[in-house]
Amino acid sequence: MKQGDATFSPVQSHLIEAKAAIDYSSLTEPERVWFTVTRYIFCVRDGGLISYYYNGYAKHVDDLVAALELIGAESARVQVLAINNLYGGRVPKTLNELNAVIDGWADSPVIDRIVNDNGDADLAAAAEAEELLNYYARKQGIEP
Repeated sequence: MKQGDATFSPVQSHLIEAKAAIDYSSLTEPERVWFTVTRYIFCVRDGGLISYYYNGYAKHVDDLVAALELIGAESARVQVLAINNLYGGRVPKTLNELNAVIDGWADSPVIDRIVNDNGDADLAAAAEAEELLNYYARKQGIEP
């Protein structure tokens, strides 16, 4: 796939994004690592870690956890697992299921603190994950 191909979307800035949009299961392990971690980074920077879940990437959260472990992004992995635990051990894979659980968090100060008050820590973990991902990607021949 390249620019000009019928399957390339100008909204997607990387060929791996286009490939994932067509068939996520066709991604190689290095591509899956790159895709899941970049989605995590973008979401943390745009709306906080919780936005990874409600922006539709929760269906890939198990791959994200494995990717973060593979690249050595332990702070990010621990933060993702903390959010996963709020779902009772099974992160819903559909937006409707996710929203139903999130709606039930409205009155919990503990959950509010975990989800909303970790901005600096989330951003620091995302920055570290980005550095580690860039190193990993170069080793795998993926242009960041």
